[in-house]
Amino acid sequence: MRPTSTQLDFAQSGFIGLDGNGVKSVSFEPAFPGAFELFSNGTSGCLDIHPIITGVDAACLLLVTLFLAPAPAVLFSIILILGYLQIVLVSNPPNQPPYWERVLGGLPAVLMAGYFFWRVSFKRSLEAFRHLPVEVAIWQGIGFWIGIESSTIFNKLPIQRLGYGALSATGVVTITVIVIIVAVVVLVQAWQARKFGLLQYYIVR
Repeated sequence: MRPTSTQLDFAQSGFIGLDGNGVKSVSFEPAFPGAFELFSNGTSGCLDIHPIITGVDAACLLLVTLFLAPAPAVLFSIILILGYLQIVLVSNPPNQPPYWERVLGGLPAVLMAGYFFWRVSFKRSLEAFRHLPVEVAIWQGIGFWIGIESSTIFNKLPIQRLGYGALSATGVVTITVIVIIVAVVVLVQAWQARKFGLLQYYIVR
């Protein structure tokens, strides 16, 4: 049987009886809460609007940061809300089409966590770079979109569940490149901290 309509709470109704492959099913009209519907994201001929939406959002965030130069608190609020909506609606949506009550229901928790991160981290960093809008727009934007689209970016890497079987040749190369990049980043940060006399301070702590 197949459902002909979709209801909230994952219930399906209006099952139509079919006769095929030696199996005959009976129609069932009432809603059945245990039923679910399968969607295919790779259907031939369908346009994937994920890259389009992401490109538009990235361009808008870049323009806002560069030309409007919002106050740090406003910029952080834009980043926080945009990031949440980008994940749950575009880059890694748990439901298609989205259940708006769940999307909006998750927003208060995101705002509470965001307020904590603002107080302990972003308030200082964004205030310090307030007069460098180009640097903020570029470097913050790069890090932001890599984090937001991590499920899309890293799914393309030939590494899955380290420790569960041997890596392929491309997986070994990928791991090597990642380790080198991380090592270079750590060394650059350590060198900069040493120039300002802060290396020992951070190592001790």
